[in-house]
Amino acid sequence: MVISTKFEQIVVRFPENIAVTQGNESLTYRTLSERVTGLSHMLHHQAESQYVMTLMEESISLITAALAIMKAGKVFVPLSPKLPEQRLATLLAQFRGATIITCRQWLPLLEHLSEDYSLVLADEVQKNHSIPSLFVGEPESSLPVSNTASTHNNSDIHHNKPAYVYFTSGSTGQPKAILGREDSLLHFIHWESRELNLTPADKVSQLINQMFDPFLRDMLLPLLNGATLCIPPAHDIRYSPQELLSWIREQQISITHLIPSLFQVLLECPQSSDDLQSLRYAVLSGEMLKGSLVELFYQRQLQQTQLINLYGTTETTLARVYYRVTEKDIQRALIPAGKPIDDTTIVVVDEQGETVPAGAEGEVWISTPFMSAGYLSAGSENNLRFITPEKGELAGQPVYRTGDLGRIDEQGDLILLGRNDFQIKINGQRLETAEIESLLEQHPAVQQAIVQAFEQSHQPSQSVRLVAFIRLAPEMTVTAETLDTYLASNLAAAMRPADYQFLSLFPLLSNGKIDRRALQAPAIRQTYQNRQDIVIPQGERETKLAAIWQSLLHIRQIGRDDSFFCTGRGFLTGNSYDCTSAGKNGAEFAFW
Repeated sequence: MVISTKFEQIVVRFPENIAVTQGNESLTYRTLSERVTGLSHMLHHQAESQYVMTLMEESISLITAALAIMKAGKVFVPLSPKLPEQRLATLLAQFRGATIITCRQWLPLLEHLSEDYSLVLADEVQKNHSIPSLFVGEPESSLPVSNTASTHNNSDIHHNKPAYVYFTSGSTGQPKAILGREDSLLHFIHWESRELNLTPADKVSQLINQMFDPFLRDMLLPLLNGATLCIPPAHDIRYSPQELLSWIREQQISITHLIPSLFQVLLECPQSSDDLQSLRYAVLSGEMLKGSLVELFYQRQLQQTQLINLYGTTETTLARVYYRVTEKDIQRALIPAGKPIDDTTIVVVDEQGETVPAGAEGEVWISTPFMSAGYLSAGSENNLRFITPEKGELAGQPVYRTGDLGRIDEQGDLILLGRNDFQIKINGQRLETAEIESLLEQHPAVQQAIVQAFEQSHQPSQSVRLVAFIRLAPEMTVTAETLDTYLASNLAAAMRPADYQFLSLFPLLSNGKIDRRALQAPAIRQTYQNRQDIVIPQGERETKLAAIWQSLLHIRQIGRDDSFFCTGRGFLTGNSYDCTSAGKNGAEFAFW
């Protein structure tokens, strides 16, 4: 069954249910279907390219466009107008000749691009109830929208076809396009629908950035079950914990998918105990889930909410492993990724590709018939990552080599240990930074820890130095010496950080994950701390403001002329303000 057919069946069953809502606008399934049908009709007949790109913010229009593209049998390629100009140009260049669905406000972003593409203005669809097709350099024309249930026969669209493209980082610095398949996407949606017992009464939040494939999960999970998709009124709300919590309460969200980093920020706000009472499920993915976050979750007394941990890759279609968290997991340093979902096999192998015994560490391999179609125009990378082993447990089966490190515990659950990228050697000793982070987070004063390795070319005898970036728990203090003594009882000297940097906020990427690359070596901040040219703040207001910044940045003295970026803390942009500090001082901070 194709996604569009399943959606049409839901429309017939629940025509007057609210399908999607954002701010003051809500669409029933009937109205959403009419918009989707009209746009898909135009795309089916006029869009010559297989690929249809969208360039718009997360909105009802984007949902309409995504469904219409799939209904027309085209491949959905989402792009955010918030992307840097050069990045946007690079991604667009991979699909020359494609159709781009956008809004009039984003046309200036396309002015400097070549003219071998066509534009569809989505905002004109709602305004004129027609589908304007604007081809660059030619006059605008319109095609009427039909209000019938279907305007073209999509029976020729096989369900095993390419359905979407998402990009992942490439080793060369160029993004790699991953081609997802419709049957694989639908397989996961059906599994999660059963696992969470989705009903038309559910309200599902859309919090994932459209540039990442879990966006499709947020969109399709409610819309293929007659439930309601709830989109925040503004993208910026994702960076304001208190506003986001209030929105969740007002919308009575019952299911939300979050990055652990964002969920932790929400739980750190005292109001979360009340604002999250409507949640049936909080589904976490994208980062390793740690026991410290689970402990915070249970402290909030959210007994009605089931916490679920998901693990998977874009290459293997959303999530392939899941784990239902219980209160007993508070004692764990790392929460299991869990066991495979339907039609999935997980093995942990050594460097020769042989399955290792339970408890032994190795690379995680995923086998499923519901893979993506692989990387576009990356034959060598496909051959490296997508393999068919000739021997062993997965002989003759399609396998994706994740590059993730893990082990299988005594219960048969997968425990993730990090990436090959985070595995380093110091003095010939191999270590995993996730292990150090987990130990640090077991200290009562530590809320969150990130350990990074920095090269020291000026010290050839010790070319790598470990630095621990620490977020303290509310109202807690601790010294670097205390933490080092604490680690000394668990780790060899070579595995302990050489320096500790205390931060109030961690930098986040647009998908909500911690931006490890933005965490810089501490030399700038140390120099800044020791300078002698501070201009003392004047008056009560400046003194209070300086005190807030000193508390947030863990700097002894802030001067009235000081630049935020010169403190070595400019990398905090993109994260949210600290709820505790904001509430205490009667102020709110947002880092952009």
